[in-house]
Amino acid sequence: MIISDSQRMWFTTQLLSYYKLSGRTLPWRTDSNLYKIWVSEIMLQQTTVKTVIPYYEKFINAFPTVLKLSAASLTEILLLWQGLGYYQRAKNLYLGSRIISEIYQGAMPGTLNEWLKIPGVGLSTASAILAIGTNQYHTILDANVKRVITRFFTISSNNHPSKYNKTLWEVAQKLTSKEEPGDYAQAIMDLGATVCLNRNPECGKCPIHLHCKAYISNSVQNYPEKINRKPKTTYKEVCLLIRNQHNKYLFVRNDKNKLLESLWQPPTFPWPETNKIPTLDSINGLFTLHYPEFRSGKIVTLSKITHDFTHRTNDVYPFCIHTETKKNPTGTWLEIEEWKSIPVSTLYQKVLKAYLSVEQS
Repeated sequence: MIISDSQRMWFTTQLLSYYKLSGRTLPWRTDSNLYKIWVSEIMLQQTTVKTVIPYYEKFINAFPTVLKLSAASLTEILLLWQGLGYYQRAKNLYLGSRIISEIYQGAMPGTLNEWLKIPGVGLSTASAILAIGTNQYHTILDANVKRVITRFFTISSNNHPSKYNKTLWEVAQKLTSKEEPGDYAQAIMDLGATVCLNRNPECGKCPIHLHCKAYISNSVQNYPEKINRKPKTTYKEVCLLIRNQHNKYLFVRNDKNKLLESLWQPPTFPWPETNKIPTLDSINGLFTLHYPEFRSGKIVTLSKITHDFTHRTNDVYPFCIHTETKKNPTGTWLEIEEWKSIPVSTLYQKVLKAYLSVEQS
């Protein structure tokens, strides 16, 4: 795609002027601290600024430097991350902090190639960190940037996703300000996040709308092209709140399901009978199969819990089983309120809160 120098200059000038007048005041923009920018960029992956801000502030308060973060445990980090979702990001920050502390002695990487070796950092994220933090000339292409440039130039994929992505990178690079790449990166992200919205864009507030091809052709909602996503699958499972004679409950660390990896939860098992609800007999059989050394007693049935993830829905059938134990299985036994001291996903927090409401009623 041909973009003239005058077109590029007009585009970047408008965005930079817009940013100087209307740029957002965000906690990670108070200085050019690469550590804080890195944390914010990881948190902002697939998450809105409004959601991120309170988590970011708590995180930086707890771990003000990369050395503090690298000295923390993954459990401490996940506790602060609870509710933000996409927990692999928290693990990536932890692993990245260890690399930065060990290889760079706590000094933040200063080149694109160095950042690309940090877990969870792709080309756009690495470019954003360096452009915003050091004003190096690097190009970003997150969802906000894609939305702005696909609408402005009415760029279609034409069912060639790899060619389409290559075109977007080329256009984004041509438009990036060589003089003020940091401010430009923040300007175009702000424009996409606050004006050129995915739904109900506020074109009248856009500094470039008079030359936007999608606006001129009244086709703004056609860009970016909608991806035909596969319908969400529903994953069914049984959750067993196993209560021993000391009124403690069994918790296990999830090391199998990467979706919630390293988080704690009561034992869960897939429920293959998609058209049937678990019965007390089936739950007793499941419990005996997995915990043959235990003697099952009273079983309390709780209401089904449904939780939506990005690409799937979980239906959880929770049951509390009273048991007597002599030999404890792998896991940790906690009093029911103690789950608040370990990292637990929003899904299983729902389960535990539902159980507590029944117990206390």
